[in-house]
Amino acid sequence: MKEPTSEQYTVKNFYNHIAADYDAMWNTSSADAENRLIFDMIGCDLWDGETILDVGSGTGLMLEYMSIEPSRYLGLDCSENMVKIARAKHPDYSFRHEDIRFADAEKLTHPEGFSQFGLAVATFGVLSYAGDLRRALGRIEYLLEDNGRLFFMVYREGYIPETHTMSGCAVVHNTYSASQVDAIMAVTWADFFVLENEDFIIGVGTERR
Repeated sequence: MKEPTSEQYTVKNFYNHIAADYDAMWNTSSADAENRLIFDMIGCDLWDGETILDVGSGTGLMLEYMSIEPSRYLGLDCSENMVKIARAKHPDYSFRHEDIRFADAEKLTHPEGFSQFGLAVATFGVLSYAGDLRRALGRIEYLLEDNGRLFFMVYREGYIPETHTMSGCAVVHNTYSASQVDAIMAVTWADFFVLENEDFIIGVGTERR
């Protein structure tokens, strides 16, 4: 790991900075248990073989816990270094170096030809770095099929990301209460629910208005 710095990183530069060490940082039994819990929830309760957009795909964590055909998956990350690692680890899968805040369907066309998705997933605080959460969700919803579903996690109020603590780097991010996430989702989702755990607020949308 590089020497810690107090520099205020942009999100892209932060993840470029720690990309080579990222997997090792989270190679713990507690992280594995949490990963299994989250991806089991997605795989068992939400996903039924639809095309998946993995927002903030990092080094391809989802593919280590869910069995997804390469033709049904597209990973998206703002860090080119994370994308390079993901492609090396999962050469049969498609990843794009793209920021969800500016992404559009034309840029995100999958090699199989589709540009809309049955399920969009943004795990472990990805959207806490997106600035305006409502706007970021709008970009994701635009990329969903009419009956597409959504799963995302944002940092809970008062939570200090462990990635920041371990790396010694400061990164601008937002935290949320369950009521804030509930109010944001109610604008565009007719059927949704919000869950809380120790570190995250989880939003799940199953039917849009």
